[in-house]
Amino acid sequence: MKDPSLVPIATKVEQGKRLTREDGLALFASGDLLTIGRLADLANQRKNGSRVYFAANQHINPTNVCILRNTCVFCSFARMPKEDGAYTRSLEEVFAEADAARENPTREFHIVGGLHPKLKLSYYTDMFRGLKERHPQVMIKALTAVEVAHLARIEGMSTRRAAGHERIRRQHAAGWRRRGVLAGRARHDRRPQADG
Repeated sequence: MKDPSLVPIATKVEQGKRLTREDGLALFASGDLLTIGRLADLANQRKNGSRVYFAANQHINPTNVCILRNTCVFCSFARMPKEDGAYTRSLEEVFAEADAARENPTREFHIVGGLHPKLKLSYYTDMFRGLKERHPQVMIKALTAVEVAHLARIEGMSTRRAAGHERIRRQHAAGWRRRGVLAGRARHDRRPQADG
């Protein structure tokens, strides 16, 4: 174990004790990925044995236009709005892509894209609603925290309001169930946000 701050956490994991929020923050801050992986495997083996589960998902990329193209190193497919190779799919194109995989055992649509400067919240809620109408059994996983903050700015609402109240209700009504959890991407935008 390279990180001594993980010793008390390792003891808890080995004893099957629940971790605290502070433990989670310490794990997040640690660079000792091998120890974290070993602890995660121990907890997983204890809970699930040798069973392994996979989600049969289909990635849908409605746009590759991203205003962070020149500053973010998270993805390699982003383009600026007028750059060669930039695209934004119509909802009909998104639905056609989802329908093309109808014969596959898809259980989740994983929707990832960029921070498009002009796409409004309604584009996404209409997309989620349309996908749910066509594929009611498929879960929708979409929108990282950065994308939520970006849409809040476009819509002129606070990030807190966008993520926690009205927006979530509208997305939920449209069939959205889970936010994408990509920590590197979610942590990218650390600028303070006006909350009003």
